[in-house]
Amino acid sequence: MKNMAYALLGLICFGQVSSVIAQRDARLAPTKMSLQEVAILQLAPLDNEALLDAELAARKPGRAPHFAQSRAVDVSPDTHGSWALTEDGQQVWRLRISSPGAKSLNLGFDAFKLPPAAQLLLYTPDYQTIMGPFTPADQEEHGELWTPIIPGDELVIELQLPPASRNSYQLHLKSVNHDFVGFGDIAALSGSCNVDVVCGAADGFPLIDRYRDVIQSVGVYSTGGETFCTGFLVSNARQDCTPFFMTANHCGLRVNNAPSLVVYWNYNNSTCRPPNSASSGAAGDGSLADFNTGAIFRAAYEPSDMTLVELDDPVSPTADAWFAGWDARDLITTDTVLCVHHPNTEEKRISFEFDGTSRANGFGNDDPLGNFLRVSDWDIGTTEGGSSGSPLFNKEGWVIGKLTGGRAACGNDEYDVFGWLHISWTGGGSSSSSLRDWLDPDNTGVLVQDGYAQGQCDFTLTANPVQQSLCAPDVAVFQVTASTAFSGMVNLSVSGLAPGLQAAFVNPIIMPGGTTALQISGTQNVASGTYTFAVTASDGDNSASTEMSLSIDTEAATAPALSAPVEGAILTDLAPELVWTTVAEVFAYDVQLAINPEFTNLVLDVNSEANVFQCPTLSGGDTYYWRVRARNACGTSEWSASRSFTLESEVCGGILAGDTPVDIGSGGPNTIESSINVNTQGVITSIRLRDLDITHTYIGDLSGTLRSPSGTTIQLFNRVQNGSCGRNNMLVTLDDAASQTAADMQNTCTGNPAVSGTFQPVDPFSTFLEEEASGEWTLTIRDNASDDGGILNGWVLDLCVNTEGLPDLSITPQTNPITQCLLDNLDLVLLLGEDFGDNPSVSVSSPRGNFDHFSSTFASDTRTLTLSWANFADNPADIYPLNITVSGQGNTNSTTVDLILQTAPDAATLQLPEQDESVASTNVLFSWTAGGSMPVTAYVLQLASDESFANIMQSVETSTTQANVDLSLATGV
Repeated sequence: MKNMAYALLGLICFGQVSSVIAQRDARLAPTKMSLQEVAILQLAPLDNEALLDAELAARKPGRAPHFAQSRAVDVSPDTHGSWALTEDGQQVWRLRISSPGAKSLNLGFDAFKLPPAAQLLLYTPDYQTIMGPFTPADQEEHGELWTPIIPGDELVIELQLPPASRNSYQLHLKSVNHDFVGFGDIAALSGSCNVDVVCGAADGFPLIDRYRDVIQSVGVYSTGGETFCTGFLVSNARQDCTPFFMTANHCGLRVNNAPSLVVYWNYNNSTCRPPNSASSGAAGDGSLADFNTGAIFRAAYEPSDMTLVELDDPVSPTADAWFAGWDARDLITTDTVLCVHHPNTEEKRISFEFDGTSRANGFGNDDPLGNFLRVSDWDIGTTEGGSSGSPLFNKEGWVIGKLTGGRAACGNDEYDVFGWLHISWTGGGSSSSSLRDWLDPDNTGVLVQDGYAQGQCDFTLTANPVQQSLCAPDVAVFQVTASTAFSGMVNLSVSGLAPGLQAAFVNPIIMPGGTTALQISGTQNVASGTYTFAVTASDGDNSASTEMSLSIDTEAATAPALSAPVEGAILTDLAPELVWTTVAEVFAYDVQLAINPEFTNLVLDVNSEANVFQCPTLSGGDTYYWRVRARNACGTSEWSASRSFTLESEVCGGILAGDTPVDIGSGGPNTIESSINVNTQGVITSIRLRDLDITHTYIGDLSGTLRSPSGTTIQLFNRVQNGSCGRNNMLVTLDDAASQTAADMQNTCTGNPAVSGTFQPVDPFSTFLEEEASGEWTLTIRDNASDDGGILNGWVLDLCVNTEGLPDLSITPQTNPITQCLLDNLDLVLLLGEDFGDNPSVSVSSPRGNFDHFSSTFASDTRTLTLSWANFADNPADIYPLNITVSGQGNTNSTTVDLILQTAPDAATLQLPEQDESVASTNVLFSWTAGGSMPVTAYVLQLASDESFANIMQSVETSTTQANVDLSLATGV
């Protein structure tokens, strides 16, 4: 009887083992930082109604409709947002952006360059919409990235970087685009007489079924995040899948804004709504999730209203797109024509005219020398605003024109005119003004070209994962998959592999659509570092490549040495900065801060990707202890020697406004506000306002005030040179101790910035002395004139506060957030301040879920309050904010802890060795893929000599999806 070894893989979900956030989508990075802790860029509200009124008044033939207002910003990870780490060392930057009242938001990056294995995602705070990832494959020569729309008035940007690549990216956001009417709801829904493209024979429209292919060539698009039109893919004579995209010239697509093009594919209603019914004139249910972003301008010819661009990436692989054929002959169609379009950017519709076309001018008048084709009316359907740029097909399904405009609408029999493709073919005679040079680049003389499906274009090779980290001599395993477009057996090869590393495919030749494993061994032969290489697939005629990277560590990290603050330091900074020496080839540091030298009463237990950590606001008068250790793929170092520091009763610190930049509108006298929340309680002993940075084109228009949490308001400055300073910008610090007076500031207006330096305020800051510091401080900037506008870029509030004699009502969770399995018990430990006494009471509430079934115990010697739950079976997997209120000795205070409830992960899928495979070596690599999207803390691999696993030979626990197992004691099985 043949003996066999059987493998069983178990997945472990530990409660409180890890405090990593369990996001709702596997694409998002799990970090210890909750979304509520992520910094927010708060833009000033816009008046949607006024913007819409202005847009409707501005609409006219030849002008592309607008759906959004562009808002200039200056944002990068160096200036905004929050950094965090995942357990495996991935560096994650996030920024929340809010533009109150926006129906949707989209972004314009003027710098986008990522290292291998990095990616960028956008999502709504409720995780219901997630766009991306955008990867290095999306970066282009022009360096820009323009995003699709995200519904709502707030979104989150998430940048994920592999270990040791913090300084190898470029990311700069220049534009946040505020949708003031709703993309897909542009001032009015499309007319009810329109016909959905999903209608067919079963709905009484058998003719539509003949044109299923050409329907797939059409997409709705935005430009600059503000304007919209319709356009379509076109084939070329080479049939080489170059993604040429045509639209109307009057839609405004030009050389400078082509990179901002975002095309949405398959934006269709899911059902056929009967024409002229209420449902046909109501909102549809189409999805905008399938898109391409970015293009290169190729040609334009205004006399026939033509623009041609080339998408700077292949068409989205899920678009099921069609490259439309065309007819450039001097031939007037007298039979059926059809138009596929997006009226008012609504879901895709189709219209038919059975009497053909006539030659006309741009006004729709018959003209034997005209550059346009006239459709006298529509027998089925119509067109509307937003349909501009849509293709006109003849009955063969070839494009003969693109929509310029007309008077057609539901309820009339009016005309439309289309820029004639025959005129655009030669255009102005140059490559920048004709279609011929691009659609027939070899000058074959062809004037009629059939279309073709996207399927013949998509030769791709994908890798999973794209990046791995490991400890030598472990073996990395990547899964590579060839697309179904290949026409024969696919040969795989590796290039660019560092000397010493070896690559081996389980199957070096696979079928189209096939998958195999790539093993990278020899990791002990190279130094620690990150290595990139490429895998190529070829069937002899077609090929595709993909790039991967492998981060290798050769030994466990060594412990860092603490640098600052020095041992026993007495500090006045409310939020001290902790600094330690850099350890080579590590991807993270663990940082602990405690109130006792044994580190049993932790205040913070966090990680940092850099050798510095900025503490949150701490309590004055207390002594703190801190230590650091380093982590890499080979393990965690010992803790550093600890140090202590003490915060004085009078503590000082500077707090940066987190809601800037804030727009200062140019539409007339208006007021904007920016706020800073101070959390430390105590009496103010010193205060100033530092680095007030304002961009404005007539700085004399502005005045500013500061309001304390107690409601006291002082005047900071008031209209430089009595409002006559016409120069630009301000960068000042305001301080009672300044040598320059408020009068000096009033008389300053020179250079750029026009007002700069340190001045006394109009009203002294001493007005605030002896007031309570904690609460919301509000800076108000008033623009007292119209026409000019600008931006409040930032400001800092410097405070010194005396905390002596104040009750200690601190509530510090030992872990926040907490990741927990639904069916496991949880002990949530809180460190309480002295002034709650020795018999505190506690209550727990949440906006959703049931969390009142807990018990509590208090240890007075360690000041720890432990809340215990048996399980959370009554609540679904989700993220729950727990509002915890503690009372004692007449004092009450509250805090919030984010609880992330998870279900058990799905079963993994075994990959290597394959079923019934014989292996020659006793050192066997086992690999598998994770099942589902639930984060996994660890895997358990069990090896048995019987199928029922009654005789388990070995059991291995690992955090990765692979394990090398020595079977030398189990030979012959």
